[in-house]
Amino acid sequence: MSEHDRFERLGAAFGVALVSGLLLLAGGDAAWEAYVLQTRGVAVAAVVRDRVVTDDVQKLVVEWEIAPGETTRELLSVSNQTWLEADDGAVLEVVYDPEDPDLVVIGAPQTPLAAATPMLGMLGTLLVVGLAMFVAFTIISGRQRRAHARGFVERARREEAQDRDSAYARAVVFYKEAVEAGNIDAMIGLAGLREAGRGGPQDLAAAIVLYRRAAAAGDRRGVEALERLCH
Repeated sequence: MSEHDRFERLGAAFGVALVSGLLLLAGGDAAWEAYVLQTRGVAVAAVVRDRVVTDDVQKLVVEWEIAPGETTRELLSVSNQTWLEADDGAVLEVVYDPEDPDLVVIGAPQTPLAAATPMLGMLGTLLVVGLAMFVAFTIISGRQRRAHARGFVERARREEAQDRDSAYARAVVFYKEAVEAGNIDAMIGLAGLREAGRGGPQDLAAAIVLYRRAAAAGDRRGVEALERLCH
């Protein structure tokens, strides 16, 4: 695998991990808020003062007392039909954090698990989709690398057919590119050039390494070459 391919895969994996981590943090934040409201939240009566629609979401403006003579207002999303139908001046129960009045929900707060479940579900979905995309990317890129490798082998063989030192040197370059992609024909071809000292100085050690790689992949030519050179 070339350095370019390694960086592409690393980038894809990092992107999936980054987005997944952000969703996980969001889910954890929702669970923490639910935990805070359950442990130290205070239930009070709140008065509906207005209703608005923002981003196609119905919301209520509610007001409640946080201290004698001191009130606060919050704009809350409505997820319950009963609350949605509440008239101005209607009294609803809200639970808020006395230390942070901005942390408030209408009715009983969710359990931490219930609050985290939607985000965890989104995280699981994202991980599955990300994994599927990564697998698809790997398959497609693998096919492309194999196709490119076959092209390099064909070019190397055309250079070899010219039977000139400069052509053998170019064949070595093409074979090396294909070997990077794991092409067995390229391993055998480059090993043959190294063994014969064509396209560069003779290097039997390098040839044996290439033959062994081919043999390990089940190629008979590699096995026969090793038997000839090592026995």
